[in-house]
Amino acid sequence: MPYPRVLLYHSVVSDEAPVDAFTGKHVTAGQLSAHLDYLKSRYCFVSAAEFLAVYDGRSGRSYPRRPCLLTFDDGQYLLIKNALPVLEAHEVPCVIFLVAGTLAEGLVPWYIAADYLVRAAEGRSVRYLGKRFDCTAVGGALDLKAAFKARYIALDDEAERRAALDEFAAAVGKPPPSLADLPEDMAFLTPEQARLLSGHRLVALGSHGMSHRNLARLSEAEQEQELARSRDIVAALTGTQRMMVSYPDSSHTPATRALAARYYEFGFAVELGDDPRDRFAYPRACLGRMDVAGVRYWLTWRRRHVWGPLRRLLGRR
Repeated sequence: MPYPRVLLYHSVVSDEAPVDAFTGKHVTAGQLSAHLDYLKSRYCFVSAAEFLAVYDGRSGRSYPRRPCLLTFDDGQYLLIKNALPVLEAHEVPCVIFLVAGTLAEGLVPWYIAADYLVRAAEGRSVRYLGKRFDCTAVGGALDLKAAFKARYIALDDEAERRAALDEFAAAVGKPPPSLADLPEDMAFLTPEQARLLSGHRLVALGSHGMSHRNLARLSEAEQEQELARSRDIVAALTGTQRMMVSYPDSSHTPATRALAARYYEFGFAVELGDDPRDRFAYPRACLGRMDVAGVRYWLTWRRRHVWGPLRRLLGRR
């Protein structure tokens, strides 16, 4: 049997959610249900424990179709409100990877702060980095977000990153948000909600780092702090240190994977280019707001091994 398929989603918005620079990338509850209807005809969904048993050759179960693990990154509140009812209706288990800093330190990850500020800019024009962005249209808001992201991720010093976020907030005319400022569709699970989910029969929890920083750009000591502390925080909620990790932005190096092997049972990245033979760089197919035809295409061999690499080579997403 081939290696199990692993799928990745992020948040799940309501079917009535307006399409803006944030919600436009997230699957709706209705789309997720349609996706699962289709995917169940191709795969047998398995739990995190079953996935590990299959991968390690310990499973005595015979699967009529290729096993598949469903994962969600970031650990946002709408997973309880919109995703969980769909998963229960379809009896599909999942793993939710939590940004531990949102649970223990009141952290708002930088990319959510950016989404919050971009939404605040919608409907008007914003001057940023010497350029004017017309945010009356979604395209202009997305361009503004891309400009900030390109500037932010190029900075390695944390003080410079904080200054870049403050500069962006000043351009928008709104301060960076706290967790309490976030609207429902950007909010994260609380510790109480995460603890409740950890006991759900269809849910396993894992780590998505402390702060959603790009691990490949950090020193080995900083990477270890991100991986070890986040595991301990999630373990305090679940009662077990045995869990999986998902690398933020699929960022990892050989040092990252070696550190992950000290603290976790398994590590996930995102296609393309990762190797399923490496249990600490296992590839996932990332899905979002698309119809079933889009899912079918996204899982094709050509998309993964021909068109995807070609688009990356040409510098397009």
